[in-house]
Amino acid sequence: MINLIGHKLGEYTIVVKLGEGGMAEVYRANEAAMNRDVAIKVIDPAHQNSPDFTAKFEREARTIASLSHPHIVKIFTFGVMRGFHLKFIDPLADARKDLAWFAMELMPGGTLHDLIRERPLTVAEIRLYLHDLADALDYAHGRGVVHCDLKPRNVLLDSQKNGFLCDFGIAAIIGQPEKRSENDSLVGTPVYMAPEQWTGAETGIWTDVYALGVMLYEMLAGKPPFEEPTPYAMFQAHMHGPVPEFTRTDVPDTMMAVIERAMAKEPDARYASAGELARDFDKALGVQRSRYSSEIQARRAGAAPAAIVDALPVALPKTTPLPANPPQANTASTVPASTIRMYQITIIVMLAIIVMLLVICVGLLSAR
Repeated sequence: MINLIGHKLGEYTIVVKLGEGGMAEVYRANEAAMNRDVAIKVIDPAHQNSPDFTAKFEREARTIASLSHPHIVKIFTFGVMRGFHLKFIDPLADARKDLAWFAMELMPGGTLHDLIRERPLTVAEIRLYLHDLADALDYAHGRGVVHCDLKPRNVLLDSQKNGFLCDFGIAAIIGQPEKRSENDSLVGTPVYMAPEQWTGAETGIWTDVYALGVMLYEMLAGKPPFEEPTPYAMFQAHMHGPVPEFTRTDVPDTMMAVIERAMAKEPDARYASAGELARDFDKALGVQRSRYSSEIQARRAGAAPAAIVDALPVALPKTTPLPANPPQANTASTVPASTIRMYQITIIVMLAIIVMLLVICVGLLSAR
C-alpha cells in the first residue's frame, strides 16, 4: 500500500495510519478549513484486479452517506485519486489503478471488539449497546439497506463509549440483487456469518438479526459462540451446531432462548427485526423500557458506562428537613447612625445655600 502520510486527499491532509482491513486502510487526517480531524478510509489499489472492488467501495460510501442516524458513523465526502496522480506520490504505483477513499467521522474510543477483550461488560452496558445497534439496524433496514458484515469490529466507539455502526462496504440493497457482484455471494466474517451466507442463499434483515444474536452472545460470554480452527469447521458449526451455553450469574436462564431464536438456522424462525430481539432481551431480564430510557439519558449526559449499574432505581438523595418554626426574614432595613447624621448635615447645608441665594436676589432687586 502507498504511504500517504503527509499527502493530501481532497481537502484532507493525512496524519497517521490507524489500521487496516481486508480491502482498505484507515488514516487520521486533518481538514484545515473546518479545523477538525476525520477518519479517511482508503481502498488498497492492489485489490483492484476487477471493477468490482472500486464499485463496492463507492457503494459503501453512497450507502453510508444516504443514512442519517445517531448510531451510524457519518460520512462527509468521498473521491478517487487517479492512478497517474499516484505516480507523483509513489513512482512504483500502478498508474492503471485508482485510489478510492472517503472521509468519515473520527471515533476516538476504539471498537466494541476492543472493549469486549478489555473487560467483561455489565448487563446495563450490553443492553445499551444492543438497543443502540438495534435502533440503527431497524433504521437502515427500513431504507432497504442490510449490513451483512455486522461484528464488534464494525462498531466504533466515541470518547464516552457510545456505539456507532460503520463499514457498510458489503451491504446488500434489498430488492436489488442485480447490483451485487458474483463475489458478494459469500461475503462477511466467518465467526458472524449466517447459514444463508455460507450457502450463497438470499440475504436480508434476517442475516443481520443472526449476526446481532452472535454479538449478543459474545457481549454476554466474552467470546463468540463458535471458535473453530478451520473454515470448514466454522461452516459446520453455523449450519448444524447448537448454540453452546455460557455461565453468567447476573442473567436468567431464559436469555439462552433469546439468543437461540436470533441464531436460528432457518431465517423464518428468527426475530422479524433487530428491535424485536432487543425487546425480548429486556423481557428476559424483566427490565421495563422506562428504566432503559433513564440509562440512555445517563449515557447521553456523559456518564461512564461502568457507572450505569444494574440495580433498582436509585432512591432520591436525602434532604435536610426544614425547622418547625423557621426564622422569619427581617424585612426592615438597618441604616447606621453615622449615615443618618450625614444626611441631616447635608440637608441643613443645602437649605442654608438656598437662603443665601434668596437674600442676594432680594438685594439686587432693591438696588434697582
